[in-house]
Amino acid sequence: AQVWADRGGESSQAKPILNYLLTGLGFALATFVQQIAYNLFFLYTSRSLHQQQLTSVLRSPMEWWDTTPKGVIIARFSMDFMLLDIFLPQMFNFFCDTWMNTLIVLVPSTMIIPHMAPASLLFLVVCYKLYGLYSRVSVEVFRLQLMAGAPMVGSFGSFLQGIDTIRAFGRVDAFRATFRTHVQNRYRAPYAFNVLQNLFFTVLSGPVCGAYAAILGVLLIKLRGTGFVSTGKAGLIYAFLNFFPFQVSAVFTMSTMMESFMSSAERVIEYIRLEPEREAASPATPRAWPRKGDIVIEDVCMRYRAGLPLVIDRVSVHFTGGEKVGICGRTGSGKSSLVQCLLRIVALERGRVTIDGEDAAQLALRTLRRAVGFVPQDPFVWNGTLRENVDVLGKARGDAD
Repeated sequence: AQVWADRGGESSQAKPILNYLLTGLGFALATFVQQIAYNLFFLYTSRSLHQQQLTSVLRSPMEWWDTTPKGVIIARFSMDFMLLDIFLPQMFNFFCDTWMNTLIVLVPSTMIIPHMAPASLLFLVVCYKLYGLYSRVSVEVFRLQLMAGAPMVGSFGSFLQGIDTIRAFGRVDAFRATFRTHVQNRYRAPYAFNVLQNLFFTVLSGPVCGAYAAILGVLLIKLRGTGFVSTGKAGLIYAFLNFFPFQVSAVFTMSTMMESFMSSAERVIEYIRLEPEREAASPATPRAWPRKGDIVIEDVCMRYRAGLPLVIDRVSVHFTGGEKVGICGRTGSGKSSLVQCLLRIVALERGRVTIDGEDAAQLALRTLRRAVGFVPQDPFVWNGTLRENVDVLGKARGDAD
């Protein structure tokens, strides 16, 4: 615009046009590289976080599984990773664009008109203070939104699983009311977030950005003809100033949303740092084990969690290898709990379990559980062939194995 104004509208200036084309090509190349770089970065980061969280959850002790609602676990792997995979990269891209567009107004106006330096500095300070107030509230409200989603997801799955029992006892209306309450709690936080966002942007884009634009306009008029500002430069500044309130509001929106989405990363990292199952201090790796399958349970006591009563109290029994043994008892007598002691799914409070003379507590969990075949009360069947279900790890060499 400045070249056009100084040259009197001549259109045969090859050098400025060439510079303009080269600048556009450089900007396009930089944008292309930026898009590839940040997409690869977020893809690698999200994949790494997902793998670490999955590994940590699968290695968590049974006590954690018993005390953690399934809806919370599902929300970690669905809602949180949806934000990290899809929305966070988009917000980061928009934030970079809007921040650069804001600097296009602040930097040229301050450089062309040095009198705008105090106003620009005051504008940045006011925006920083407002952002501090707004982000503290909005991030917490967004965190409440994520927390309110887990009961809704968990209750829906539980209701579907027990729908026959619910209908048999005529409790459909009660469970429907409970689920409706979860849904209402889930959407109260987004409503509060939108009200807060609209109120804040009304204050920001109105008085704050309007005052900055008014000061800039007054200085452009006052400095007309003094040599500080030419016609082309003034037109260039005002061309970008038209979208200045929108760009500033967008910067606040994207930065706050990114900070809110990072709460999902915090929740994922919380699961990554879960305490795994206890391993033996020096796990043994015996050769050619097990040989006969001789099992000895000596004075075993076990409870599922601290503070709960003993499920198995001083039980001692010897199973000779090759025997077919049936354990009978009422519901809750400890039949399945005895098998969990054998596999070290639950830690023993006292006593020990030996298999072919090897203490199960001194074996590596992988070694112990690979050596014991186990069919649970509620069997889980993989979507595959019978062979793939029997030999999940693919270790069998032939049909005879």
